Amino acid sequence: MYARGWGGSRARQVSTRLALIASLVASLAACSGPAVPTAGATPSPSAAVAAPPPADYNARAGSNRAAAEASMALARYLYRDGTSYWEVFVKTTPLSPPKPADPADPTQIAAQAAQVTAVEMIMATESGTAIQAFRAGGHDHEKLVVTGEAGVLEAAFPRATTIRIQVYYGERDQHAVATFTGGVLDYKVMDSL
Repeated sequence: MYARGWGGSRARQVSTRLALIASLVASLAACSGPAVPTAGATPSPSAAVAAPPPADYNARAGSNRAAAEASMALARYLYRDGTSYWEVFVKTTPLSPPKPADPADPTQIAAQAAQVTAVEMIMATESGTAIQAFRAGGHDHEKLVVTGEAGVLEAAFPRATTIRIQVYYGERDQHAVATFTGGVLDYKVMDSL
C-alpha cells in the first residue's frame, strides 16, 4: 500500500492522473485548430463537390498503373545487390490510359502498357553506396546498367519507340541521360563525375 506522507491517498493519485490525462487530451484537441465556422445553411448533397476517385496505383512511382508497376520492377532490379537503393519514377506517353486498370487483372495492365509509345524514367539516389556501385567500372558500367533497365522497360512497354532514362545523384545533380531509340543507346554524361 501507499504511505500517506509519500504521495497521499490512492484516490487522490488516481484523480490527479485523470486530470492530467484530461488536460493533455484537451491540449491535443486544441492543436487541431479551431472548428470551421459555418455561415448559413449547409449545401445539399447534390450541390457538394464529389471527391475524385482514389488512384489505382502509387502516383509517386509512375504516371499510371502500368508505369507504377514498371517502376517497382526497376527499383527491385536496381536493388538486386542488396545495397543500391534508387528511387524510380516512370512516365509514359500517353500519360493516362482511358480507364483505370484492375490491379488483380494482369490483362488490363498489359492492355494499358500496349498503348504506350514512349517512356521516360527518372532514377535518383542519395546513397553513397549506390552511387559507387553504379559508377564502378566507369561510364561503360553505367551504360550496361541503363541498358538493363531499358530491357525491363521494353518488356513492360513493347510498343514504346523511345525510352529515356535520367540519372540523378541527389535532388539536383543530373549525372546522365540515356536515350534508346530503335535499340540504339545515346548516353550523355551531364556532370564531371
